Amino acid sequence: MKNIFNTPRYIYGFDLVFSYWIFAWYILYICGAPISNPKLALLCGIVVNTIQLCSMIFILRKSSINIILFILVNICIKIIPYYTLHNISIDFSKDVYILLCVFGVYLVWLYINGINIKNVIYDHAIHPMTRLILTNL
Repeated sequence: MKNIFNTPRYIYGFDLVFSYWIFAWYILYICGAPISNPKLALLCGIVVNTIQLCSMIFILRKSSINIILFILVNICIKIIPYYTLHNISIDFSKDVYILLCVFGVYLVWLYINGINIKNVIYDHAIHPMTRLILTNL
C-alpha cells in the first residue's frame, strides 16, 4: 500500500499521529461520551514526549523554536488535559486494556493507509516537529 496523502514520509495527517487519537479520546470523554477515561494514555504520552524532548535538546540539537513549539503543542494536547483529569483515578487493569485496544485500532488504521509503524516510530524520533500538524499551520 502507498501513502495516500502523497506527502513526504515524515509528514502525517491528524489521523496518523497517535497523540491526536489520545487528544480526541480526551475530548470525547470530557464531552460526556460513555467511554473510559484517557488519563493513563495521557500519562504515557507525557512520558514518551519527555524522553523525546530530551532527545531533541541533547542528541538531535533541534533549534530553540522547534523545542518551544514542541513544548507548547504538548502542553495543549497532553499536560492541560492530564491536569483536568487530576481527580480521576486510573483503573490499571481496565485502562491498560482500553489503551491497548485503542492502540490496536490505530495500528490497523496505519495499515489501511499503507503506513509502516516502524517508519512512524523512526520519523517521530528524527522529525518530531514535522509530524505535528499544529506546528505546521
